[in-house]
Amino acid sequence: MRPNGVAPSTSRYRVGAKGGKVALAWQHVWDRLNSTDFKEGVALAQEAARTQDLKTDSVLAHLSRMAQEGILDREVRSVAVEVERKGETFTSHRKRTFYRIAR
Repeated sequence: MRPNGVAPSTSRYRVGAKGGKVALAWQHVWDRLNSTDFKEGVALAQEAARTQDLKTDSVLAHLSRMAQEGILDREVRSVAVEVERKGETFTSHRKRTFYRIAR
């Protein structure tokens, strides 16, 4: 089921790298987005990358490109994450990009 239809592409950027796996991962992300709620890009990319045996960075790069093309809106937020360093775990803040379908 594709709640948002087929994931868009642009004439300047062709989806299909890695034998079409990036396109399939992009569709996976597109199906989970909407135009009202921002979703964390890293979490979306990790999930989509696992489904196609890709690196998370490949999917993140594609999300960034789609935002540059105006297909996605993005905003950067500070998020609390658990960090382990020298055997100790602590909370730290990291900047993360959140995405939604452009209005």
